Amino acid sequence: MVNHKLRAARKAKGWTIETAAEKVGVSVVTFSRWEKGTQTPYLSTVRGICKAFHKSPQDLGLEHLVEEPGEEETKHVALSSVSLQIDQSSPAQNSTLIRLTSEQTAALLSLLGDTTIMKTILKQFDPAKRETLRTLQELLAAAGLALVGSQLAEPEQWEHLDRLARALKKPSYIDTKTVNGLRNTTANYWQVRLSGSVASPDLLNATKEHHRIVTRLLKNSLLPTTRTSLSAVASETALLAGMLLSTDMHKHEEAESYYTEALEVAQQANNDALYAAVLGRMGALASAIGKPKKACSLLQEAQHALTRSDTFTLHAWLAAEEAEVQASLAVQQHTQNTSLCFNALEKAETLAGQIGPEENTFGMYFDLSRIPAYRGSCNLRLHRPDEALEALEDALAPLEPSSALKRAVLLDLAEASIQATAVEQACDYVTQALEIIVQTQATSSLQRAYGLRQQLSPWSTSPGVKDLDEQLRCFAPMDLM
Repeated sequence: MVNHKLRAARKAKGWTIETAAEKVGVSVVTFSRWEKGTQTPYLSTVRGICKAFHKSPQDLGLEHLVEEPGEEETKHVALSSVSLQIDQSSPAQNSTLIRLTSEQTAALLSLLGDTTIMKTILKQFDPAKRETLRTLQELLAAAGLALVGSQLAEPEQWEHLDRLARALKKPSYIDTKTVNGLRNTTANYWQVRLSGSVASPDLLNATKEHHRIVTRLLKNSLLPTTRTSLSAVASETALLAGMLLSTDMHKHEEAESYYTEALEVAQQANNDALYAAVLGRMGALASAIGKPKKACSLLQEAQHALTRSDTFTLHAWLAAEEAEVQASLAVQQHTQNTSLCFNALEKAETLAGQIGPEENTFGMYFDLSRIPAYRGSCNLRLHRPDEALEALEDALAPLEPSSALKRAVLLDLAEASIQATAVEQACDYVTQALEIIVQTQATSSLQRAYGLRQQLSPWSTSPGVKDLDEQLRCFAPMDLM
């Protein structure tokens, strides 16, 4: 839901979104999402927003994100099954009176006295619960605290309260070395996927387990900088899982769920480049399942999210992906105008020439050597087999023997060969691709190989097709995965 109050406050200041984002200290995309209601600021960020605008959370439509103390004399704080009524009308000058029922007293004592329970709670509560517990700590640690109708005034019980106070003041700690190690693990998995040295199902299982560990750590109470860094790792790991599921395993629905999660966590990390990378993968998925219009929309949104980023790898990759989608749209719309396709491809080539040596690409291993593969794919979609074959053969030469990229290019070469009625050549390319597929167990590529065999049906009696049939029979068990 649109945050009209936040938008009105910005306009009242005479600020553009760019100015407001700069004042608060976030990206333009993030501030825009706050106004649109598609992203919610963290509690710590709300304070910064209020400070920048010199307004209260209520004035900015953010009251649901923070509990502001009222002016009434009675306040209520909820902790699990414990409900405390704080009565500040006590005649004592420096005392705060807390009235508890016997059941509430028992529950509070059980909580504070059980170290195991306390450790579990402190590991699992979210930022909102932390604020509640911090409020409780401040109230109970107040000087001259008096309790009526309970035995909590005993010295040993105050020791429990003191332990609670110290625990609340010290958030769960994950050092930079740990975060970097988790990030490097994700990067290594991306590299393993590209090289094709590990079977896709095995790599997927490892990636899911790694993702589970990272997301479990995110449930802890963390310092803001640590949470931001760890959120980026979680998003990128979910992105890899989604890509493996979609591109390698042909499990598009499950892939979409991981992409959705990756997108949400990228927002929490305030990482526009990562957010754009996820949108790009979602666009590639939409294109793969025959929805080029949706794919085009997602890719354009991704490029918009990168407006202020100089990550040329992502800029180039998104433009190349858009070129493929524009080729599909041209065929779908029965138009001879292919300018949108090849303009995007030219843009991708120009951007690829500006890629720096140490860009964070989130698994997008893109450079000038990838352009021929995309040019070949575009011509393949446009049913221009001669141009496709020429470009794809150039793309094939520099690729590693068992890489995922080579597998894809070989299958494109096979399809272009079928369009050119070069049957034996098509069979040879499919056979080469199968040698990689058997190692990587990439179900998606295997299903495409079956699809190419269907296209070869008019030549079923040819030697090449018969040999290909023999090869495909060996893959029947994998086809059921």
